[in-house]
Amino acid sequence: VVNDSISNAGKSTAIINGILKNLVDFHKEMYKIEIRKILFSHPSFVNANPALNAQAYMAQIKKVYTSVMGKQPFYTELIEEILVENFGPNAEKAQRDILEKLRVEKSETVVKEKTIDTKEILMDSVRILTGIVPQLTQIISKLEENKKLLESEDSSFFERLSSFIRKVFNVKPRKIHYRLTITNPITREQKTENIEIEQFLGNLHKRVRFYTSFSMKKTPGYKKIELLSNDKIVEFIVTQLAENQTMLDVLLALEDYYKANISTIQQNKIKGIKMEIAALKNTLIKTNQRKAEYVTLIEEQEQMKKLGITNAF
Repeated sequence: VVNDSISNAGKSTAIINGILKNLVDFHKEMYKIEIRKILFSHPSFVNANPALNAQAYMAQIKKVYTSVMGKQPFYTELIEEILVENFGPNAEKAQRDILEKLRVEKSETVVKEKTIDTKEILMDSVRILTGIVPQLTQIISKLEENKKLLESEDSSFFERLSSFIRKVFNVKPRKIHYRLTITNPITREQKTENIEIEQFLGNLHKRVRFYTSFSMKKTPGYKKIELLSNDKIVEFIVTQLAENQTMLDVLLALEDYYKANISTIQQNKIKGIKMEIAALKNTLIKTNQRKAEYVTLIEEQEQMKKLGITNAF
């Protein structure tokens, strides 16, 4: 990285030095033009052939310079260049060289028609959505630890015996339900739901695997979504956002449930998930914003078409 920076700095310095040199050359020629226009045409200045007596010609210029040019600095080297370019034996060539040096190269500007890849906007929204995988993975791990912590408190002798017998006879473990109070984030209305915790955690694992399957552009899952029509992709994103919002409501309720049902002595062992939930929310907001950009763009295109404008985007 350092070597690249040094190399780039060297290239930039060379470009800047080139620009400064051109600027200095330009100001030199501007100075010479002023001398030609003001001093050479002044009544007190007598034109003669400098080739006959260059020193005398220079002396005359110096004599009238201050009265004609005022406080403009006197640059002997540039005055000598003027004499060579105006009256020297190779005056025409010198003038051509000056014009060539000052020539501005014209570059043809090709105006490319601006196009916006609407499919790419949607796929960007899909890629952003997969960013919830790390947060979900952390949440699952913490919920499983909290579940074990709660079960350890409820594990009486008879519960352990019952669990042992089920394992011996290969009987499926008893399903555990949590009675959660779900709060609607918009209306703040509350409702009670019975959540089968193992099933809920299993669904979270499935969601992680599902999003991972199209988290990279080259994955089959990504390409499968990309082949869908734009409307179908919008529908997919809307569905995922709705499902994740429902999931968020349950996660927040689970956070409260564990805090309410695990004993005070073990409260410090509870794994909080609010930070992960906040990060997950931000990812969903960004996903929705990108999708909204697409919807707005399509609406603008439709309005333009109604006005007879077809190449606005």
